[in-house]
Amino acid sequence: MSMAPERAGGLPILGAILLCALSCRGAATNAPPEAAGALWFPVGESMEYRLYWGVIPVGTAKLWTEWVEKDGRRCVALKGEAESNGVLKHIFPVHDEVTSIVDPATFLPLLYEQKLREGRHFRHDRFVFDHVRCKAGWTSVATSKRREIDIDMETRDVLSFTYFMRKSGFEEGKTELFRVVVDEKVYDLELSGLVSEQVRLDDFGKVGALKIEPRAKFGGVFTRGGRVLLWVSDDPRHICVRMVGLLPVATAKGILTSLKGPGSSEWPRPRGGAK
Repeated sequence: MSMAPERAGGLPILGAILLCALSCRGAATNAPPEAAGALWFPVGESMEYRLYWGVIPVGTAKLWTEWVEKDGRRCVALKGEAESNGVLKHIFPVHDEVTSIVDPATFLPLLYEQKLREGRHFRHDRFVFDHVRCKAGWTSVATSKRREIDIDMETRDVLSFTYFMRKSGFEEGKTELFRVVVDEKVYDLELSGLVSEQVRLDDFGKVGALKIEPRAKFGGVFTRGGRVLLWVSDDPRHICVRMVGLLPVATAKGILTSLKGPGSSEWPRPRGGAK
């Protein structure tokens, strides 16, 4: 049986669970207090995940944020990487990089870029958003193809969407529908809060979390023929602590292993005096 993750649209399961993580990574900055205060997550927060294919560790995922200048404006850059290691690195090498530049005032994306190297496959896409015109310009940097697509006022790329959802979190028993950009198209994404559970993490102990199931009418983020489940902490930071992709041939997992940056020493909040 092949060790390579199944491809679904533009991303395999490694890239899929990376982009589902509701988290970010980075270094402390001297951001303007008014800009930092408008956000619901601390810029400079740092997260890392260990990825598994079945019981075998096959890679790592990182997500981070930083303040950047774009066209003379102070913006937030959301960034992520996924990379295979060990046995998988030789069978199916993966190195994915994604970046979303957002306006901190509206938290709408201005630019989204993805560079995906997965096995023999390479894809490099760039989106430029114009929310006033409700348009997004897509360019394949690798092939020079271009296309303009219609978007809604609240349409986001999948990476900026994950950070946006941290603002209010999720509710048990509630289902919500959203619109996200993946590859060169806009798709419906449905999120359902299933049940609250205690998740034990090797590096953090027990963490209260809500299990969430995302369902999408496309294969670019979540694999067809399987399920993706996320466990998001029930504290105000709404951190994704565990991700599981249930596939016909195996189970892919992402487990939070590191949290650094502002406020990391206070998370998770100990319960019952134990950690």
